[in-house]
Amino acid sequence: MKSENRFAAVFGYITIFAWPVALIFHFMRRTGTSACHLRQSLGVHILWVLLFLLQTLFTYIPFLGKHFNFLIPLLFIILLFLWSVGLIRALSGKTKPVPFVGKFLQDKFKFIK
Repeated sequence: MKSENRFAAVFGYITIFAWPVALIFHFMRRTGTSACHLRQSLGVHILWVLLFLLQTLFTYIPFLGKHFNFLIPLLFIILLFLWSVGLIRALSGKTKPVPFVGKFLQDKFKFIK
């Protein structure tokens, strides 16, 4: 795959703020690989935000924080793994979904074509 076709796929994983720029590049030169990775990177970014909000909730509710706060670092490590697998696959040009949630994210974000 050409490097300019991979740019949108890789750039979408950088930050959630870079994702709209990657979407614009995807619309300029649509490929199946960039669409696949834009769906997955959007899902991973949304999961990061939801996990951050969950961590904040656990911080301010003592009962929840006391009993479930040990899960948050583990979930952050899993998300870091998903993000890195997606980024590596985008760099190599593969369209294989990320583990655990990849197929779900492909189904939920079908509006990215």
